[in-house]
Amino acid sequence: AAEQHDVVAIKAAVTWSVSQSSDGQEIVGSIDVPDRGMKLKLTFRQNRDKTLPASHVVEIVAEVPANFPGKSIRDVPRIVMKPSEDARGQPLVGASAKVADGFFWVALSNVDADLANNLGLLKNREWFDLPLLYDSGQRAILTFEKGTSGDRVFDQVLSAWAAGG
Repeated sequence: AAEQHDVVAIKAAVTWSVSQSSDGQEIVGSIDVPDRGMKLKLTFRQNRDKTLPASHVVEIVAEVPANFPGKSIRDVPRIVMKPSEDARGQPLVGASAKVADGFFWVALSNVDADLANNLGLLKNREWFDLPLLYDSGQRAILTFEKGTSGDRVFDQVLSAWAAGG
């Protein structure tokens, strides 16, 4: 029998799109996990809040069904970028926080070296690992790919950000 604290790897389907907000262009990843009845929405945006020491904020909104085995998601500690599905990843440098139930932020470091590194990872890496900690104590990792549409979305928005938009 598997121990409760084993990490479960879960395949997820993601749809990428560009969103326009008052803060400029945003990258939106809509993630569907049919096996778990779970949906997550990741929004990558530039941080315009001068009181928050972050270059960018990744907003993560999670919806889980009432009968979700892990009860609910307690934490999304980091975002990991990988060159391939099976490779070891490199986490984006930043700090995560639970804002409300099912609502998390990962604030990316605004230190110049971290910023360059984070943007390079977002641009050049094809795979994401999103570690999740459930209320039950169980850990899971969602693994998903940019794919062709994701590459286009990331290229477009990262270029717009670099141009100051």
